[in-house]
Amino acid sequence: MSTTRTTTTGTPSRPGIRITPLHGTVRHVWQITHITAAVGWLGILLSTLALCMIGLFTASQARARTAYDAAVMVADTFFAPATLLALLTGLVLALGTKWGLFRFYWVVVKLVIGLAMVVAGTMTLGSTIEQSAGAAGSWPMEYGARIGPVGMIAVLALLTLFALVLSVVKPWGRVSNRTRTVNAKESA
Repeated sequence: MSTTRTTTTGTPSRPGIRITPLHGTVRHVWQITHITAAVGWLGILLSTLALCMIGLFTASQARARTAYDAAVMVADTFFAPATLLALLTGLVLALGTKWGLFRFYWVVVKLVIGLAMVVAGTMTLGSTIEQSAGAAGSWPMEYGARIGPVGMIAVLALLTLFALVLSVVKPWGRVSNRTRTVNAKESA
C-alpha cells in the first residue's frame, strides 16, 4: 500500500497517510470530548492534591491515612482513563484539523506533555501516594513522605494548566518545513 499522496495536478505530494479532515459536528464532538477529558484530568489532579495536602498538614494520624487512601482511590480510578482519553482525542484533533501533529510547536509541546503525563502520572502517581498512605501508619510521618505526592501532583497540575494555555494562546508558530524535512530524512 503506497502512502504517497498526489495533488490535483497528479504530481506526488508529501509522503504520509491521508487523514480525512474533521469538519462540522464531528469536529465539535471531538473538541467537546477533548475539553471535557482535559478539564476532568485537571479536576482529578486538584482533588488528589487537596487530599494529599490534608495528609500533609493534619495533626491526626487517622485523618492523614484516610486522606491518602482517598487520594489513592481517586488517582487509581480516574487518572489513567482521563489521561488516555485526553491524549487520544488530542491526537485525533491534531491529525484531523489544520493544526497537524508536527506542524506547530504548541501542538508538539502538548503532545510531549500528554505523553509525560501518561508515563509519570499513570506509572508513578498511585504508587507515590500509596507510599505516603503506608507511611501514615507510623506516626509522626517523615516530612519527605508527606511532601512527595504534593510536589508531584502540583507539577502535573501546572503542566496541565500550561497545556491549557498553549491551547488558547497557540504560541511559537509553525515548525519550519526545513526542520520537518531534515527530521523525516533522519528517521528514514
